[in-house]
Amino acid sequence: RHVQHKTKPPLSFEDWLETTSITLTQVNGQRKYGGPPTGWIGPAPGPGCEVFICCIPRDMFEDCLIPLFQIVAPLYEFRLMMNISGQNRGFAYAKYGRTMDAEAAIRSSHNYSQVASHSDTFCVQMIMKHIKDERF
Repeated sequence: RHVQHKTKPPLSFEDWLETTSITLTQVNGQRKYGGPPTGWIGPAPGPGCEVFICCIPRDMFEDCLIPLFQIVAPLYEFRLMMNISGQNRGFAYAKYGRTMDAEAAIRSSHNYSQVASHSDTFCVQMIMKHIKDERF
């Protein structure tokens, strides 16, 4: 006797937002999650905690990207750049609580396309901010 297993259809973007209680804010051509997210404990992240993500497929949104980038560690903030028509612009920024988490995201990036069931490969790079220490 053959038994068929039914898989649940993927959640719609709106259903995902409702199910996860994630709040996104539209600000200046970007959709933003967190900064800090609800329930965040600890200080704001310092330099070296943010990664730049490019080569994102234009039909991919936060419902896939946020869980994907939270595999290595909780996100402090995630910003997906959007165009006026509501399509993503192919790049985003993910900020973690610690530098070591951002570095882990970069090391893991070669696996992201497989996890996301997408043939495209993401490019994930560290953002280095140069801070001047000006003391008077």
